[in-house]
Amino acid sequence: MRKKSLRVTSQSTAMESKYFFKVFYRGHLVETIYACTKWEAIDRVYYRHIGENPLLIRAHFKARKN
Repeated sequence: MRKKSLRVTSQSTAMESKYFFKVFYRGHLVETIYACTKWEAIDRVYYRHIGENPLLIRAHFKARKN
């Protein structure tokens, strides 16, 4: 039985561009973060702060590219 070899192409090794995003909660600046997309920035900030304040609502977070 032959083993299949995995071939790595240049497309699979390309890195995404990262940007600085300002993340806001209900219009108030929470933090500035380095991320690929605004959704990643929001998720990272949300999950960092949800432990301290479980009443945060994910839909109230907004991110703007710096």
